[in-house]
Amino acid sequence: MITPRFLLLQVFLSCLTAAKDNEKIDLLQDDEDFHYEQIGCFADKLNVPRPLPLLVKNYRSRPYQIDWNNINNTIRACAKEVKKAGYVYFGLQFYGECWSGPLAHLTYDEDGESTRCENGVGKRRANFVYRLVSKECKEYRVLQAPDRSIHHSYTPSAPCDIGLKPSWYRFQGRAGTAIANSCPSRFKCGTIVPGWLNGPLPSVQDGIVSRQICFHQDRNCCFTKTQARVRNCAGFYVFYLTSTPYCQLRYCGNGKIG
Repeated sequence: MITPRFLLLQVFLSCLTAAKDNEKIDLLQDDEDFHYEQIGCFADKLNVPRPLPLLVKNYRSRPYQIDWNNINNTIRACAKEVKKAGYVYFGLQFYGECWSGPLAHLTYDEDGESTRCENGVGKRRANFVYRLVSKECKEYRVLQAPDRSIHHSYTPSAPCDIGLKPSWYRFQGRAGTAIANSCPSRFKCGTIVPGWLNGPLPSVQDGIVSRQICFHQDRNCCFTKTQARVRNCAGFYVFYLTSTPYCQLRYCGNGKIG
C-alpha cells in the first residue's frame, strides 16, 4: 500500500537527485568556461627538442578522431586537454595532433613562421598555435606610476594604497613588470612604508598562488603583512591586490633605475 509518507519520501529523493544532477551540470558549465586566442602558424622542423615538445593527444589515432565536419571541435578538444595539463600555449599539427609543453610559451616560434596552415590547424611540419586566456589575464587594472618603482625615492606626497580597489593588477611601464620581490629600503617607491613580495613568482603551471606581501617599517622588512594572489600569464604577471591596512603603505614595482 502506498502511504502519504512513502510519497513524501519519493518526492524528497527526486529533489535530491535533481539537485545532484544540477550540480553536475554546473560543473560541466564551469569546465567549459575558458577561452583561447589565435597566435599564428609556425614551423616545426622536427629537431629535438621540438618547438612544442609534448604530444598531449593525437586525434588522428583511435579511439579519438578528427571532426572533419567542424574542425573547431577538434581545436576545442585539444584546448581542454591542454588546460587540464596546466599549459597555456598549444598547437594543432597535421590536422589532429595536439602539441604543447610546460615552456611552450617560450619555444613555440623558435623554428620561425610557416604558411602550411589552414582552417585554424597546421599541416605537416607546422603548428597553428593558440594561447589559453584566463579571465584575470584579460581583465585587469594597470599600475604604472614611475614613482612606484623600488628605486624611486620618497616624495613629499607619500602616496599610499589604502584606497586601492580589490582587483587584479598588472605592473607596467617604469613601475616595472611585477611587484618587487626583495626587501626595499625605507622611503622608497615614493612613499614611507614600501611593500614587496615575500616569495617566488609562480610558473605558468602553478596557476593562481597565494603569496605574502610584506611592508618595511622600523628596520623590519616584514613589519606589516597582507596576502595577495598571483598568476603567471605566460609573458607577464597579474596580482590580486586589496587596499593596504593603513596609509603610507604602498605596493612597490620592480622597475629599473632611470
